[in-house]
Amino acid sequence: MRQVMLFTYRNAYLSGYFSDRDYSLLQYPLPLSLSRKDEIDISCDRGYVVAEVNDLNIKDISGILGKLSQSRKVICIAESVSETLKEILLDRGIIDLIGTRYAARIPDYIDSIEDRDPAKLGRILILEDHKATEKILNEIINRFDYEAIFIDSIEYLSESINKNNIQMILLNLGMEDLNLVKLISMYNSHRRMRDLPVISYKDMDKGIFVHEIISGLNRLTKVILSKEELFSFLVDILFRKKVIPAVEKINSSMKYNETSFFREETLSKLYYNRSEFLFSMTNILSDENIEIILKALKDMEKDFIKIDGLRWLIIDKSRDPSNQCNG
Repeated sequence: MRQVMLFTYRNAYLSGYFSDRDYSLLQYPLPLSLSRKDEIDISCDRGYVVAEVNDLNIKDISGILGKLSQSRKVICIAESVSETLKEILLDRGIIDLIGTRYAARIPDYIDSIEDRDPAKLGRILILEDHKATEKILNEIINRFDYEAIFIDSIEYLSESINKNNIQMILLNLGMEDLNLVKLISMYNSHRRMRDLPVISYKDMDKGIFVHEIISGLNRLTKVILSKEELFSFLVDILFRKKVIPAVEKINSSMKYNETSFFREETLSKLYYNRSEFLFSMTNILSDENIEIILKALKDMEKDFIKIDGLRWLIIDKSRDPSNQCNG
């Protein structure tokens, strides 16, 4: 039986969502008293935490959530997400957050995120040494059936690329002792590395330094993203990579490209303008087609549920990336 710890202002109400599921509940009503804080067992190495967060309580409970997140999956619910709330959660390596109005989806969400197959679609190599960032990237990438391979030095870059089915490389330019000149030289001499997309990122609070611009970095990567932009980028492209094939299966089975005019034309226009075509259409309701479509719809439903808790990480794409490297 899966265990869920509830930290909300409405535990009695929210617990009803888990009543007919295979869960045992531990309830800690907010706000937490000092005595209740002392009762919290952080030693358990399994289960889930559902916590209601806002700007007023996050500083008080973020320490507890950070400790619990070391061994349990923490899922937050919130009315809205301010920059302060976002910063504190990401600093703790917590990335699952669902709007309060959608709290009823949480049991299905838990089921969906347990269904994953890391490395099924490939691996992403990441140069990173910050534990919270590693945790976030690992969770995003695993969520969509890729595996994150972490290295903490460019010395392991070439070996890691050759040994693994690498699809993409992520480079944290903010790492201490990162030798950009050596990195660029390695890139220029490594054919396999040159064939892979390389995404660079860093903590933009530290700024972009002149040596990063003039080092030849523009030959290696097109952009330097902030960490928040990187998280948004990965959630977006990995979700699309997962869901678009299912959409294509449905379109193909429905012969959508051949029959999209059904969407706009009236029945009379269809009959008088396309009568010859109407009486010669391929059967889209065969057993085989129905099975393909139903499976694709089921896969899409799982993927949309699975993305629910990561949607808050998406940044409006009308914004330009932080820094272009097109010089």
